[in-house]
Amino acid sequence: MLAKDRFRDVAGGLAKRQIFRMAASHLRATGSNQEADMTPRKTIEVIALLSSFSGALPAAEIQAVSGAVGLEDRQRMLQSYADYNLHLAFAQSDGAYLADVGLSIRNALGEVVWSGFSEGPFFFAQVPGGQYQVNAEFDGRVVSKVVQVRSAAPGPMHHFYWKVLLN
Repeated sequence: MLAKDRFRDVAGGLAKRQIFRMAASHLRATGSNQEADMTPRKTIEVIALLSSFSGALPAAEIQAVSGAVGLEDRQRMLQSYADYNLHLAFAQSDGAYLADVGLSIRNALGEVVWSGFSEGPFFFAQVPGGQYQVNAEFDGRVVSKVVQVRSAAPGPMHHFYWKVLLN
């Protein structure tokens, strides 16, 4: 499954409940009597609004895709490779691909520009050129890298590996 702009935990770690509460509060303050429509698109809009207050680049300005679970999905992802300048891949050290990897991407000023999950072993994003700190978390273990991203797409694939833990 190819997921475009899917966010599970964003805006500097704010929980979804807090984002929904803030959005509902905003709707009440603006006099709206409508039920809060908190579809993923609305959630992204609220996150973009909240990001503007924190100084971070609004999430809505970062185009991202994740996926590559299965051969067909991987082929679709690779066909879009040239459309993005940041490319990340996640696997165990034995080569097995990983999905549901938590991501936090910070610019050179330390501001979170993207936070969420990669649904598959590939994550592609279009970000402004520059240096980024990428923290990727899987199974409670974080792998961090500083990556240099060119303004023009495409860029190289940055690989993140986790050692297999035997219990």
